[in-house]
Amino acid sequence: MNARAPAAVAVGAICTLLGTLAGVVVPRPLIALVASEADVSNRFPEVGTLVVWRHRSVDGRPQGLVANCSGALIHERVFLTAGHCVGPAIPGLPPFVELSVSFSHERAFDPATWVPVAKPVIHPSLPPSCQVLPGCDPTTTDAFPKLDPTRADLGLVILARPIRNIRPARFAAPGALAARDATARPMTVAGYGSTAPPGDAMMPPLSPALWDGVRRFRESTLDKVVNDYWATWTLPSRVCFGDSGAPTFINEEIRGQASRRLVAVVSDGGMDCASTDARVRVDSAAVQDWIDSVVRQVRNEPARRP
Repeated sequence: MNARAPAAVAVGAICTLLGTLAGVVVPRPLIALVASEADVSNRFPEVGTLVVWRHRSVDGRPQGLVANCSGALIHERVFLTAGHCVGPAIPGLPPFVELSVSFSHERAFDPATWVPVAKPVIHPSLPPSCQVLPGCDPTTTDAFPKLDPTRADLGLVILARPIRNIRPARFAAPGALAARDATARPMTVAGYGSTAPPGDAMMPPLSPALWDGVRRFRESTLDKVVNDYWATWTLPSRVCFGDSGAPTFINEEIRGQASRRLVAVVSDGGMDCASTDARVRVDSAAVQDWIDSVVRQVRNEPARRP
């Protein structure tokens, strides 16, 4: 994160916290997504969270949750999230930091629910600064400004083993958000973000009072399409820290039946979890082609532990 970053902030700030782990001095982290209703009946099993967990190390710091982002299973071994969430992990993490994904709807920070990560991948439009500690976020002009028409804040996590018992999310048809009636259509966002602006609870390990490992969801209304990569959602958005990468779903009629389709990914929110909400469109043939190319590679690779 850059010292000249404006007041708005990226919703996951994993880059900032990983920078802290590596001994990098960075500005106070900023935040991003809150959902209002707990998914007690597991309505969104394809939605998971990327868990960054710190084990005890030689410096004597306590173990615990360092950061998390949200996302969705899109293939049995591929998890879609925000690029700024996974980019800093590409060069490698300290040995005492574990990167996993959980699909538990009520206890995602229980290690028994974790699936190990084999490899992170970021969208090719992101700059090299997104692959270093502390990495980039959508608000730093030195990396990429939010709503930049040339940058897509998207990332993929390749899981070390396939998820067989969850049906992966399916994408909306290209151009779904640009349809004339898109602003009037109900959409839903689901994630594992903080339940309130965390304030001083931001220092790792994160406070369990604000990060309880529960998946939440709420209605979400499109504001406008900005360009081929970006769209904004109406305010107050209630997107908060930890919901970077959270999927936005739209219902499409497929062969006469309503079908939930993935249309956007949360990227950038405000410090108050209410004043900014920029998301990356995945209703794009170009984005879907990139994802398909990564999935094809994964299909040809054996599952393995990292």
